[in-house]
Amino acid sequence: MRRDVPRPDWSRPLRALCALAIATGTAIALPGAAVAASPDAGLFGAADPTFDGVFRQSVALLGLRAVDAPAPAPAVQWLAAQQCLDGSFEAYRVSIRTICRPPDPENFTGPDSNSTALAAMALRAQGQPGNAQRAIGALMASQNADGGWGYILGSSSEANSTGLVLSALYGAQGQGVRQARSRARAYLATQQVDCSKTGDFGLTFPPSKTANALASAQALIGIAGTDLPFAPPAAYGSLAGTTCASAMKAKVAAYVSDLLMRTRGRIPSPMDPADVDWNATASAVIGLGAASLGRNGVQAGLQALQANVAASTVSRGNVAPASVGALLIVADITGKDPRRFGTPATDLVRALLSSMRR
Repeated sequence: MRRDVPRPDWSRPLRALCALAIATGTAIALPGAAVAASPDAGLFGAADPTFDGVFRQSVALLGLRAVDAPAPAPAVQWLAAQQCLDGSFEAYRVSIRTICRPPDPENFTGPDSNSTALAAMALRAQGQPGNAQRAIGALMASQNADGGWGYILGSSSEANSTGLVLSALYGAQGQGVRQARSRARAYLATQQVDCSKTGDFGLTFPPSKTANALASAQALIGIAGTDLPFAPPAAYGSLAGTTCASAMKAKVAAYVSDLLMRTRGRIPSPMDPADVDWNATASAVIGLGAASLGRNGVQAGLQALQANVAASTVSRGNVAPASVGALLIVADITGKDPRRFGTPATDLVRALLSSMRR
């Protein structure tokens, strides 16, 4: 027969220790307890993630997958943990223990299409199809009546966001996906500038009626009919003879390629034309690679990115994970060594992995 033996109350000394710690502001470590990891362990980049955490993590993971570099498990886990209950993603959740805020286009808060689309592609590429499909479901449920998406889910449609979502939809399966893609493509067709002469082929970003570089570059990936990452093009088709009557893919590619050549791969920033928008430049190269069109534009963009690898991957002294991830994709589609990219030769994989928080 088992006898009941009085058990020591271990909670008493523990309560006393906690009370002392609270009173003195001293941190305590229990015997045998492991040191807690940072709440953002696995996140790439030291900069504040408030406005771009999910975005930069997703592009970084896509870049690693593009060059077949193994992604650290904590990096994938961090991204998956950021997902909202309905499958969508906010730019960054300070605490994953609290529910996501509802989309609020007026105050520009809540789940957004860019984070959700890129996370869907990144998680799919990193072997998390369930999470990816839940993100696709959230995107399809929030498609606007005109077929497009805005930045905050439910906000007015624009080409940038619609292009990214369309890319994510091309890697998705399930009921209604084909129809959602068709409606997105139809919306993007309405965003092309009025074509009056050769070269007027770009996509607009409201309220402007002129072609927008980033909108055209990002949308081109989806218009090309692929998600990220994609296989490097075996060959590039010619854009000679592109007219207003040409297919949308050829027209947008012609605009993007011509822009890269005219600017020598240094697309001006919309905020300050004296600065270079390296994000738009990398996106333009990736868009042309997805479309397998515009070899001359790709070369112009590649040369500029190689010559300015430090300027395009470092921000305020910190590694910019999204920029490094984009360059990894550029390196893959152009056949360049991602571990010796540009001048001076830069190990993009090492730079990205070394930026991961522990």
